[in-house]
Amino acid sequence: MNQRVTRASIVSLVVVCGCSPTKPKSPPRRSEPPPAVHVLREIVSLKQHVDLLSVDRLRRQIHLAIRPHRTSPGGAAWTLETITLSSGRVAARWQLPNLAGRYFKSPAHWMKDSGTRPPWFARLVELERRGGRRYVSSRPPVMAMGPSGKRVAFNYLVDYLAVGPVRGGTPRLLNYGSPACYRPAFSPDGRWLAYSCFVRRVREYCPTLVALGSKGGQAPVRFCKLRGYSTTTPYWRPDSSAFYSLSTRGFGAYIDPVKKVCLVRVEVKTRRETPLWCRTLDGKRDRHSRFLFRMDPSGKAGVVIISPQGAPRCSNELRWIRMSDGKLLATLKNVPTPYYLGHSTVLSADGRLLTRGCDKGLLLVDLRRGRVRHLLPSFNIAQVDWDGKNHLVLLRNVSRRRKQLIEVDLRRLLSSLPVFGCGRSAPNRG
Repeated sequence: MNQRVTRASIVSLVVVCGCSPTKPKSPPRRSEPPPAVHVLREIVSLKQHVDLLSVDRLRRQIHLAIRPHRTSPGGAAWTLETITLSSGRVAARWQLPNLAGRYFKSPAHWMKDSGTRPPWFARLVELERRGGRRYVSSRPPVMAMGPSGKRVAFNYLVDYLAVGPVRGGTPRLLNYGSPACYRPAFSPDGRWLAYSCFVRRVREYCPTLVALGSKGGQAPVRFCKLRGYSTTTPYWRPDSSAFYSLSTRGFGAYIDPVKKVCLVRVEVKTRRETPLWCRTLDGKRDRHSRFLFRMDPSGKAGVVIISPQGAPRCSNELRWIRMSDGKLLATLKNVPTPYYLGHSTVLSADGRLLTRGCDKGLLLVDLRRGRVRHLLPSFNIAQVDWDGKNHLVLLRNVSRRRKQLIEVDLRRLLSSLPVFGCGRSAPNRG
């Protein structure tokens, strides 16, 4: 009897409360992970160039420069845009006056905008300084930024180099009798500037070093024992103790009987020049060969990229070299890198080289394992910014008037791609 009463009470309680018997819960929907390739922004620009300046991954921002094919007399020469990562929205935009384009061709370079805004160049410098640790190169490529953001080195005429304060003042001229100086690079501590200058006495280019803290304007020191024309900007060790330069000798404007390419280390304290890797060149066979150098941000290893004349199209040689003693870690042959590597060629600290593909897409070369992966083969890629790990930002040419700003998760992209090998000789472990 008591059992029946209890059941009736339960039923009446359910009816009074308007409740229903509990149903089993359906499993929660799993949120979809973000795609490996995410289009941040569509850019329509028929009569304009769009440049990817830098990516600030701490502030989650992308910096673009938009410039017309031809500068109109009454219009602005440049527009700078800051794009927010993930959303692709324009966070800031400003225009630069026409004279901004002439900055690097005139010594009178401290021009100001109208109104109370800071000088246009100060904004550009701040943009560069906020770009985070760069794995690509300093851009725009005609200047180098000091690590504190207070100094800039630049070619104020085609062949003449200067260094000066960012927010105004008299620049210091750096040629010191040389007819041509190029490719400045600040040391990480900001005390030194390395670059390349032509020296009439030896009829060749020499790695050059100048102290920036000297009040009397001490003359630069030129290192001409292992001289040669440098096709890439000098690379500094992280502790500022030395810089590296890849010099090609014998193919300059003047006659030099020695034909050689050398990767040279110049030590700041001892002023010592040390060849880490050298190769004798043939006057006819190597006249149009190209030699480029990239160093990883840790300063432990670098890669020499050789594009030999007469080799099959998109078939180059990579030499991975330890920077402490010049030991050859590996040689990879027949790597399908393009003829022109540009600023989007990046070497990471774990020995991966990322560059644009020969025709389209990207090429990721694992120097340690001798493997090549082709990424996004249908993409016509203009520029790349890579953090050296798993985050990429691409500027893609979709058509003549349409571009895309794209964010890529490299780890997710690689998980679904095949691996290809490439010709390898003299593999060494160090």
